Amino acid sequence: MEGQRYCSFCGHELETPTTIPDESKLGEPKGNDTEPELLKELPLTQDRYCAWEDQENLGFSEGILRTLKESLFNPHAFFSRLPDRGGFLLPVLYALIVETVGSLVSYAWAFSWDQSWLGMVKFPGFWAIVAGMLVPILVLVRVVISTMALHVSLFLVGGANKDFEATFRVVCYSSGPELFNAVPVVGWAVALVWEIYLTVVGIQEVHGTTTARALAAVLLPVILCCGLIFTAILVAGIGWGLAGVSS
Repeated sequence: MEGQRYCSFCGHELETPTTIPDESKLGEPKGNDTEPELLKELPLTQDRYCAWEDQENLGFSEGILRTLKESLFNPHAFFSRLPDRGGFLLPVLYALIVETVGSLVSYAWAFSWDQSWLGMVKFPGFWAIVAGMLVPILVLVRVVISTMALHVSLFLVGGANKDFEATFRVVCYSSGPELFNAVPVVGWAVALVWEIYLTVVGIQEVHGTTTARALAAVLLPVILCCGLIFTAILVAGIGWGLAGVSS
């Protein structure tokens, strides 16, 4: 009986344990030595990453240089890890910096070549400064319009597996070749072809679509634009011819 100190038969003092074992701890394993080994066997998932968006650890210079290097020379790996979300600010800042630098250096070349066709784009004095200040605005307009046209094209070809933000980020991070505009005469052609290639790879990796659909989505706005220009020239030529006949 609980609390009884002497035996009811012989009268001797009973021996009681000084401590009562905690039943809740009975049967508890001393340690789980296999847990670390099990955790090691679990597959690790590859996190999405962009150096430009990791400036807190890398800094501005290292972030932009690594992003340029990875996007230009290893685009499949770069875009396969590119986050399809994370905001619009950092991607558009990247595009603004890269394209503005390329455009301004190209514009500086135009000033230094007086006896070439580049001289036609020169502005005198104050207006040259105004034109230079308008470059970032024109770049922003170009990025937005290009993204809208590309995303609509993706819907038309059945390759839009992500939202507008994903397409916007692809367009921004495909702008690295715009730096080649700084190379006189041939730089613009290199930039155009390389940027189209990066955009196709980016759409394929980020939207998870086929190469054919990505290429069709990229080229469709170009084909439509060229078709509209050709139609406008044709209509203007016909109108000019009719005006000459009537006179």
